[in-house]
Amino acid sequence: EEFDDDDDDDDDDDDDGDLNINLATNLPSIKSITRDMSTLSSNLNYHMHTSIPQSIQNNLLNFQSQVQKNIPAHIQMERFKSSKREQSIHHKIDSTAGVTQKSLAEERATAHAELTILAEKVTEAGGWDEARTARFLAEVRDIREMLRREREERVKTDELVLDQIVQTRELLHRTLLDSLAKE
Repeated sequence: EEFDDDDDDDDDDDDDGDLNINLATNLPSIKSITRDMSTLSSNLNYHMHTSIPQSIQNNLLNFQSQVQKNIPAHIQMERFKSSKREQSIHHKIDSTAGVTQKSLAEERATAHAELTILAEKVTEAGGWDEARTARFLAEVRDIREMLRREREERVKTDELVLDQIVQTRELLHRTLLDSLAKE
């Protein structure tokens, strides 16, 4: 079977837009293929240059404007939240520092009072003999040991407070980075 390219048969050409088939070979004619390609090309151009831009205009641009309108409010809200978190962390740090300073002042006052009492005892004792000297030296050793223990406790407490401050700062840093990352 060969493709019949003759347009002599008027029965083979259909002008109603349907696919024109050559009855002898059951193949569409070039004229009908060209017409169909032209229709498809026209439809494609319409969709590419009219329908799609209108859909973008109607759907995506409205969504984009809504998002752009809502973003500043969300950013402001996150800034407010992070500011509150930061204030809370600063308050905790200040509170911890105050407690540490108070305990240090109490420790110093206690040591000063004990030394004053010891000095009064020495003054009241009057003369010195070996027994009194031994008792005095034992009291001095006890006081020194007590001061050493209190100093060690204070150093441990200070280290704990310092660790809390470092952890709180790290938490603040992470919180700020998280809130900025969400924005």
